Amino acid sequence: MTLQSFARTSDDEDTSFQVDFTRELSGAFTAVRFGLKYRDRERDFARFTRNFGNPAGYADGAVWPGETIDPSLHLTNLPIDGYMSGFGGDFRRQWIYFDYDAVWDNYTPLEGALFLYPPRDPADLLGSFVVGESITNAYVRLDFESEWGNLPVSGNFGLRYYDTDQDSDGYANVGGSAEPVSFTKNYDGVLPSVNLAFDLNEDLILRLAASRVITRPTLTSIAPGFTIEPSQLAGRGGNPFLEPFEADQFDVSLEWYFRPDAALTFALFHKDIFKFITSETVQIEVLGDGDIYNIDTRVNGKGATINGFEIAYQQVFTDLPAPFDGLGVQANYTYIDSDAKFTIGNTTVTNSVEGLSPDNLNLVAFYEKAGVEFRLGYNYRSDYLSDISGPLGNPQNVASYKSVDIHTSYAINDNFSIFAEALNVTDEHLERYTVVPSRLTGVEVWGKRYFFGFRYTM
Repeated sequence: MTLQSFARTSDDEDTSFQVDFTRELSGAFTAVRFGLKYRDRERDFARFTRNFGNPAGYADGAVWPGETIDPSLHLTNLPIDGYMSGFGGDFRRQWIYFDYDAVWDNYTPLEGALFLYPPRDPADLLGSFVVGESITNAYVRLDFESEWGNLPVSGNFGLRYYDTDQDSDGYANVGGSAEPVSFTKNYDGVLPSVNLAFDLNEDLILRLAASRVITRPTLTSIAPGFTIEPSQLAGRGGNPFLEPFEADQFDVSLEWYFRPDAALTFALFHKDIFKFITSETVQIEVLGDGDIYNIDTRVNGKGATINGFEIAYQQVFTDLPAPFDGLGVQANYTYIDSDAKFTIGNTTVTNSVEGLSPDNLNLVAFYEKAGVEFRLGYNYRSDYLSDISGPLGNPQNVASYKSVDIHTSYAINDNFSIFAEALNVTDEHLERYTVVPSRLTGVEVWGKRYFFGFRYTM
């Protein structure tokens, strides 16, 4: 028998500096705002694997204590009753796993034996990296209030410049050995924005907005090297040449404040995405031993569009007699239609954007008064694509999901409050499938969760 130990170390440092200025103006332009922000972040991840087979101090060929343990002493059934009992299909319902306490109770190390850390093997080095990112931002925004004809209008025009320096250090496979590699990347750009608000009357506001936005890839996504599982001929790796998510977005909304404590809004939105980030499974030889691995990595998609609308309603029933005048409701529904182009091998396919459900619904009943807060929330989202290149290269989806959450708190004074939360009180679970719902690939069950605590603010 061989015992194996895994160790992972990860350090993440984030330093930022920001300065903002505002200059009040007279006339139609009411203020100019400008500023600078600098952010520096570095992540260091190292992996170590240690096998205990024949430790130092044992003669060659000697059987070290542990190999003679009767397997029946440390193998047991998975301690879960009714595992997957709510699901159909012909698959294993029970598993055998190690009883680790029994292993160590029956293991007596040889006096003087040393379990030395061996040199890190290629798999460990390929899964280790240091990634850094330095971001400089400068912005200017001009606020205004005026009248176009007899129509009051307000808003702002903005411009943001960004510059990003990126360093990715790790290891790459060269003839079966892990050799150090380093990549640098720089990109910059300008992000314009405009926001307009038209007061159609005392209760009705029309808003228009347009902007260009980016979302940078995570540091893990741009790390070089691989984390592999030799027993499964699979793994995952980063892409130091990954471009940021970039899009032009447009929004129009109509807000009706039919009471001082109530609002009904309707919004339309559209996004043109030039570069989005998605996953792809590539087949490559990683360790130089002839074995072909399925490696999941991140790549830039070919473009996408997102269209949709949102309806939202909120009201506090202040006309009710005390103490019920703290009751209120919030409700919103969002519909999303998306199309994206992905490259799988040498084929371009069209599907929805990863992570977006067509139907999304949130309902909240709440009470807020005299320091007492209570919220009962219901959330629903329909099926969505989670990974265009999932198991065996097939698309992976997440089935529709709903949950009910409860939150309550009481403010004892301005600084101290106590709270309690119950999440997923209906004990829902999440299902993943490929192509069709009957082809189940995974189930996540986290059960009901309860939290109690207090908050203190200075």
